[in-house]
Amino acid sequence: MASPRQIPPPPRLTPRWRDLPCLAAVCAHAYAPPRFPRGPIRNALAPVWLIHLGVQHTAGSVLAVGPSTLAVLRPRPLGLRIRGALVGVLGVLVILPAVIVPTAIAATVVGSALAGPTGAGAVAYTVLGAEMAALVWQLAHLLKRAGHGVELRRELAILRRTGPWGEIGGLAGGRDGQATRYLVRQTLAWADEQGLGLAAVAANERLTRAYALGGFHPARPGSPVLLRPAAFPAADLADPLTSGRPVS
Repeated sequence: MASPRQIPPPPRLTPRWRDLPCLAAVCAHAYAPPRFPRGPIRNALAPVWLIHLGVQHTAGSVLAVGPSTLAVLRPRPLGLRIRGALVGVLGVLVILPAVIVPTAIAATVVGSALAGPTGAGAVAYTVLGAEMAALVWQLAHLLKRAGHGVELRRELAILRRTGPWGEIGGLAGGRDGQATRYLVRQTLAWADEQGLGLAAVAANERLTRAYALGGFHPARPGSPVLLRPAAFPAADLADPLTSGRPVS
C-alpha cells in the first residue's frame, strides 16, 4: 500500500507561488479571532498566513481554486518537519520587519501631516502598537486550539496503521462560495481516487457544518476530530478483481 507522502497533489488544484499573497489575505480574514474588528485591519494578519502557506506549499500541501484554498497534510520524515519549522521561524524574522518598518515610516509621515512633527511619533507608536496587538491576538487564538491539534495527530497515528490518511485544514474561500464548493468536491474526489482517508478539526461551527456535508463525522462522540474514510481503498483501486465490486 502506498505511503501517503508518496501521493502527489493534483496539478489542477496546485496554486502558483504568486497566488499565495492573495490566499494569505483570504485566510487572514477567515481565521481572525472572534470579535476581531472587520475591515482592512485584518490584513495585518496576512504575513502570518503567508509564512504558513509558503511552508506548506513547499511541501506540496496547498490546494486552491481562485481565492479558495485548503491544505492536505501528509506524514513527512522528522527531518523535513524540523526543516519546515525552521523555515517558518526564519520567515517570521524576515517578513515581520519587512511589514513593520514600512508601516512605521507611513505612520510617521501621516502623523507629521496630521499632528505636526511633535505628534508624528505618537501616531507612529499607536499604529505599530495596534499592529503588534493584532498579531499577538491572532497567535494567541491559534495557540488556544493547540490541544485539538494534539488530539488530531494522536488519532492519525492510530489510523495510519491501517492505511494512508491525511490531515485537511485551512479551508477558506472568501466570498466565492462556488469556487469553495468546487475546490472541496475536487479534493474529496482526488482523495477517493488515491484511497486517502482525511481527518480534520473544524475552526468554527460554520466549518463543522461544511465538513459534515463533505462526509466527515466525529471520531467519537464529543471529539473535535472529524474523519472521512476514503470511498475506495487504494488497494481496491489497484486491483478491482479482488475488491468485491462488480467489474464492468
